[in-house]
Amino acid sequence: MKFIKILFFFLSCALITQSCAAKNTVKTMRKELEELKKLILQQTLNTIGSPSNPLAKNTSTPQSKETKNTPEATALIATLTSTSTNNKEESLPEEKISPQELKRTPQFEVKNSTGKTIFITCFYYIKRQEFNRWSWEKSEIFKLQTNETISITLKKATTQNDFENVYGYLGIFDTDSEALIATYELTPDKNKIDLDLLYKLKNKVVELQAEKYGFKEEKIKYEFEDKQKKLALNDKPIPKLDFQVENKTGKSLYIASFIYEKKPDMPVWQYSKGNIVLIQPNETIIIPVTLVKAEYERVYTRGYLGVFGEQEKQDAENSTFETLKPAQKVSLGRLFALNEEQQRIVLSIEKYGVSGDYIDFITKPIRNPLNNRRK
Repeated sequence: MKFIKILFFFLSCALITQSCAAKNTVKTMRKELEELKKLILQQTLNTIGSPSNPLAKNTSTPQSKETKNTPEATALIATLTSTSTNNKEESLPEEKISPQELKRTPQFEVKNSTGKTIFITCFYYIKRQEFNRWSWEKSEIFKLQTNETISITLKKATTQNDFENVYGYLGIFDTDSEALIATYELTPDKNKIDLDLLYKLKNKVVELQAEKYGFKEEKIKYEFEDKQKKLALNDKPIPKLDFQVENKTGKSLYIASFIYEKKPDMPVWQYSKGNIVLIQPNETIIIPVTLVKAEYERVYTRGYLGVFGEQEKQDAENSTFETLKPAQKVSLGRLFALNEEQQRIVLSIEKYGVSGDYIDFITKPIRNPLNNRRK
């Protein structure tokens, strides 16, 4: 029993000694941890206050006297510095623009033939290099004097496939302030034109012109002109769609031509109105039509005549295709067929019961030379 008490006493002393040693170890670790925290804090303050830091203020932070560079702290700071440097290199890679990327940048020219100074900007729907989504972008604002031509360069697309699907609209304004606040969604249709796919405008000039269409207010029309207009020597001449009209009604008439056409590289089919012409009885005139290069568009271009009496000149000037009355409208069909068959339009007056007189036409072989030639 006495032996057991002695053994228990020695065991208790051993445990107490071990506990004291453990407490001293914990105290030492806590002290080193506190010193490490102070060191990291001091290093952070020094970095913030350094002249190379753009956020640094003109204040100085006193050095802590208790700071101590322990081996553990030195190793930790080296690790943190290495990690920070690696992350910076990964997040800000050096950008290298290849020739392929340059090909993915939409570019085109705009010419102002409206007769007045205008301000333009381009709204375009694109997937940019930096992002993974499609969005509307807006170019800078350009001021165009009369007959001035400028080049517009937009932001590059992500891939060649994306580049070929970038489409845009040209916003046209009278003042700089209107162009500055404009967005695609809030710009009225009268102030923007559809450029369709922008990659098709390579080597093209978008020519802006002022057009008065009937009673409607003046609007901007546009054409895509090829910068290389000269035909190669081996190119065949393109057939024209001009046609002849002869007046066999026995009275003077005002004629307005309406051509349903799709001009080169234009995205939509639309009606264009020709000049108002007074045609006397038995007179033959030529109605000019814009040259159409593409075969499909040339074959399906259709023509209409608006026919008005000698006292209806103002009605002829204010007319649009949509406002023509049935008695004033003469449908000529496809103009390509007229030219293929070398036919001219001969207008005459027909009677149809109680409906009264109306203008109709027949076709006859063209005359060459013409009695009168007007353009």
